[in-house]
Amino acid sequence: MNVGWKRGQEMLNLERIMQLDIDYLKSFSEMEEWKEGALFYNKTIPTYYDANHAHIWRKIDHPDAFLQDIKDFYQSKSLIPRMYLYNVEDNNSCLDALEKNGFQYEDFQDDIQCWNGEYVQLTPNPAIQIERVTDTNMEEALSIEMSISAFGEPINRHLSKPIIHQTLRTIY
Repeated sequence: MNVGWKRGQEMLNLERIMQLDIDYLKSFSEMEEWKEGALFYNKTIPTYYDANHAHIWRKIDHPDAFLQDIKDFYQSKSLIPRMYLYNVEDNNSCLDALEKNGFQYEDFQDDIQCWNGEYVQLTPNPAIQIERVTDTNMEEALSIEMSISAFGEPINRHLSKPIIHQTLRTIY
């Protein structure tokens, strides 16, 4: 197999995966598109990481200048500069520049599942119930979702949309 073709396919898949993230993040954040990725912000929920971060997956040509631009962008909005850096293989020079520019760095696994097109029959489990979020049960769904601290501050419940909107992540 041609290595260049394989790398090209990987980048195409990464673009598709990032578009799924972008669609979800835009549901509760403003977005500015940059050459290297997208910057999300929502000044009404300043401590919510997912609403306020740079989502970067493309090659960064000049890491020091880029990181300063990220800092300036978020500080101009009175937000803490944060960045989710994907495609680290192409951005090793950015890792070195992070600490130098006042960023902390945490490495974590972000597994992506690609559906192979096959359905798997699961044995029904009566302890698990899945229901569609409707106007009738919206408040209950938001209450459950907002009880999970990672989804935001309780005072901002009215800004949230049920997580059910992102139930299937597939690049096909």
